[in-house]
Amino acid sequence: MGARSTGGGPLALAVARAAVLTVPLGVVDQGAELLAPQMLLTGAVVAVLSAVLP
Repeated sequence: MGARSTGGGPLALAVARAAVLTVPLGVVDQGAELLAPQMLLTGAVVAVLSAVLP
């Protein structure tokens, strides 16, 4: 699908879908530790870089 699509829409949907599927598992495993500012910043950086870099 990615090869047939243009723009960032499909990529944004794929990243959102991955988050919806994996975040609940992380919350069950780590709980409130995921809400620490350093952890949120690290997660945001990884999400942006994984979507930008091939």
